[in-house]
Amino acid sequence: MNNKLRFYLASLLLFAVVRLFAATAADIRVTGVVVSEGEPLPGASVLAKGTHNGTVTDVDGKYTINVPADGTLVFSFIGLQTHEQKVNGRTVINVELMPDSE
Repeated sequence: MNNKLRFYLASLLLFAVVRLFAATAADIRVTGVVVSEGEPLPGASVLAKGTHNGTVTDVDGKYTINVPADGTLVFSFIGLQTHEQKVNGRTVINVELMPDSE
């Protein structure tokens, strides 16, 4: 009985490790700059659509985020139009947010 339990636990651990590796292998690191009216935009939100994974731009408007290669990034800032951009395997995505007329 002890050997069966060990085998079961070892199989479960192996499955968990493989599953974790497969999930992270599909993610890529995306970097870029968010600007508005030609100027860097510090504090803009960058979110992987459909997740809680996000970041904000630094004082130079730069960001880095790990997302699925087939995911979508959502860029937003108060007073500016929200912009969605498909990743499509790209590692650099620069975005310009336009003023919101409403």
